[in-house]
Amino acid sequence: AILVSAFVLAHSTRELGENRRVERQLVEAMVEPSDHVIIGDLPADLDEQGLRTNFEAYGTIKWCKLWDGKGSKGGKKSAMIEFASVEEATWLVENLNGNVPLGLETAVSVKFKTKSAGGGGKNRSSPYGGGGGCGVVPPGMAGKGGMMMGGMGVMLGMSGEACSINDVWKGLLRSKVLPGGSWANDERTVVVSGLPSDTTEFDLLRIFSPFGAILPGGVRVKLKEDGTAQGSGMVNFSDLESAVTATETLNNCMMPDGRCLRVRQFTDEGGGKGKGKGKKGAAALKSQFWVRKVEEENRSELTGVFTGTVAKYIFKQGWGFILPDDFKSLPAKARKALSDAHAETIAEGKNVTDETWIYFRKPDVDPELFPLHPETPVSFEVYVDNKGCGAYNIAEA
Repeated sequence: AILVSAFVLAHSTRELGENRRVERQLVEAMVEPSDHVIIGDLPADLDEQGLRTNFEAYGTIKWCKLWDGKGSKGGKKSAMIEFASVEEATWLVENLNGNVPLGLETAVSVKFKTKSAGGGGKNRSSPYGGGGGCGVVPPGMAGKGGMMMGGMGVMLGMSGEACSINDVWKGLLRSKVLPGGSWANDERTVVVSGLPSDTTEFDLLRIFSPFGAILPGGVRVKLKEDGTAQGSGMVNFSDLESAVTATETLNNCMMPDGRCLRVRQFTDEGGGKGKGKGKKGAAALKSQFWVRKVEEENRSELTGVFTGTVAKYIFKQGWGFILPDDFKSLPAKARKALSDAHAETIAEGKNVTDETWIYFRKPDVDPELFPLHPETPVSFEVYVDNKGCGAYNIAEA
């Protein structure tokens, strides 16, 4: 009798749990769609900036808040996001609940925030299709009643409305089809200051885009509370040479009001404070500065191709050192020039890190190798000049 009672109790408990689960699902299904969503099971290390970055591709975020999830496993977080329209929030609930969002590695839960009577937001266009309007949709994600134009294109909704260009932009970002879609501030980033108060991101794009390709979302202008520019901005180029050329060309450019535009390359070393304040970056690859340097130092190129690794590269000055794989394979003239240069350096009281390191300059490196990193395998040729021995024709090994 005890066993039977225990069985009945266990069965009733499971049944009660299942009923409650179904009830929760029914309640959630009956919640009126709103522009506010609750997102659960977010990573414990996610901050508010990361929240915005990962979810703004799905719609226009008006407001968001992040907090530690109650009773969540592994210290996960939850968030509330207010989108610009009910349709954007609805798309998120219908498509992301139980799935992995862009920029994250684990699935999240998404549901509407319980809302009091009232509403609005009907008949607005959706950013990604499904429910009117149109959007850019990744292959295999076309919704009902729409059509795809090619492998990656515009999907027209049931209403046949024309989508906005902002819808297209968000969809392309979300699908990660634009080159350089993921990036961080590095040596290819240019920091601009001294901008007029009416500067917009489009203005910066017009000024800096002639120097080279700019990464998606790679133009930013800091704004005051009244919407006017604070006077500074940042531009993220896709390659190093564009950043250096823009800096060299535009820094200290005098504006019509007599003030100068300040342009420098980004550095994460304390925001440029302390020593070296105001220093310019290295000259551009095609600058006549490098041509003059070669002419002044009487370079004599030696025969042979050798291999080694990048030992060090000073980005801001445009020079570095290569550690050859086999120092003894270098021409005798090159080894003697290195030995003499090192002896002279020691005599001047300077430190010598490694006597086998060979000096090189930025224009002697294949542009495809940038940005240069230590331990990069390379092939190179050598020369001697008035200062010792150097490497040139540096390419990927």
